[in-house]
Order: sequence, then structure tokens, then C-alpha cells
Amino acid sequence: MKICIITIATNKYIQFVERLLNDIEENFLSEHEIQCLLFTDQEVETSENVKVSQIKHKIWPEPALKKYNYIYSEKEYLRNFDYLYLFDADVGIVNKVGKEVLQDLVGVLHPYKILEDKQFYPYEKRVQSTAYVEDKDHNKYYAAAFVGGKSNNFLEMSRIISERVFQDEQNGIIAKWHDESHLNKYFNENPPFDLSPSYMFPEELIGNSQYPYEPKIVALKKESSFNQEKIEMGQYPV
Repeated sequence: MKICIITIATNKYIQFVERLLNDIEENFLSEHEIQCLLFTDQEVETSENVKVSQIKHKIWPEPALKKYNYIYSEKEYLRNFDYLYLFDADVGIVNKVGKEVLQDLVGVLHPYKILEDKQFYPYEKRVQSTAYVEDKDHNKYYAAAFVGGKSNNFLEMSRIISERVFQDEQNGIIAKWHDESHLNKYFNENPPFDLSPSYMFPEELIGNSQYPYEPKIVALKKESSFNQEKIEMGQYPV
């Protein structure tokens, strides 16, 4: 099976890529042939199993919002693979991940939102946005940091999301939670195979006996100063 791992790492996020690639080699679908497609603005050494696609670093939230636009721009290359998986650069894989992720599409139930009532799920609520989900359709809410599936399914999702992001941009709209809002709109229409929060486990909850999951893929915590752009855009409280 040919598998491509996709990640986007501009500016300071490049520091996470080496760990991610090492973790993939050790713990992710290790019985299969794996390549990586890295979108970055940095000068990095290429290798036989890493393809680099140069992009410009943009201020937040564009690097997240345009994820699927970047991916779809490499569609001809990505069609050569059986499965595609998108990881945020700042994740770690701490336990074996195997054939359970070999589905048409997989999505991770959000590690925080799963503990909340769905009435509080942060879907895009402005009808002007293409990411809008009606209240009556609120169901499951997914994290954006790990998603994947069969290449044709993933690329079709990427095409639709990238077109919606472009349409919103033309109308002067940015979805509330950027790519995550658009992903949840798509999954609301096209339900994926559900993965538990074990597949995007908050690093700060490791060892917390009150949290009912065990970590496989971990969302790495970062110092607040690292996320200054996000703070300035109002995503994180100071």
C-alpha cells in the first residue's frame, strides 16, 4: 500500500517536522510504503521519501485556512497514492497506529468538544459562510489536526473545501474556526469513520485519570509566545 503523509510547516513550525517524521516511521502504518509531502517556506534537505512543496508564510489564520488549497494544488502527485493523511506539524505519535485508519475517510472526534453537549459545538453559524451548518444538523464535531482516507476521497474533500474557502474569501468571510469549520461542514455532509480522541490526545492531559482515553496521537502543547499570531487574532486568551 502506498501512503502519503501531508504536513504544512512554515516559519517556526518547521521545528516539529523531524519529530513527526520519526514518529511516523516508528508508529504509523509501519508495514506500508510511506512518503511525505511537506509544504514549507523553509530551505530543507530533501530525501527519497520527502517531497518539498515551497509556499510562502502567511499571517494567521491563512496557513490553517488554506490547508486544503495547498493540498489540492499537488493533486497530480497525490493521486499516485492509495491513502493520504494530513497531520498538523505539531503532533506526536506515541503508540502504534494501524489498519483501523485505512478507511474511506477518517475523522477524530474533538478531544475537548466530545465532553460537551452538542449545543455548544462551535460550528460556523453565519449563513453567509459556505461552512455554515444549521442548528438542526449539529451532530459530531471533529478535530482538524489529523484527517485522512483513500486518496480519491481525500482529494475530493480537498477540492470542495478549497473551493468553499475561495468562495468565502471572495465574499469577505473567514469561517469561525478556519479549516476546522470547513472540515466539520464537509463531515456533516459526508460522515467519516470516527476515531476517538485517542488519535488527537491533548498532551497536557497525559496522566489525567479523569480523562477517559489513552493517547496514540498527541497534540503537543506550546508556549503562548509561540502562538503570538493566534493571540493577536483573538483565538487564544492572553
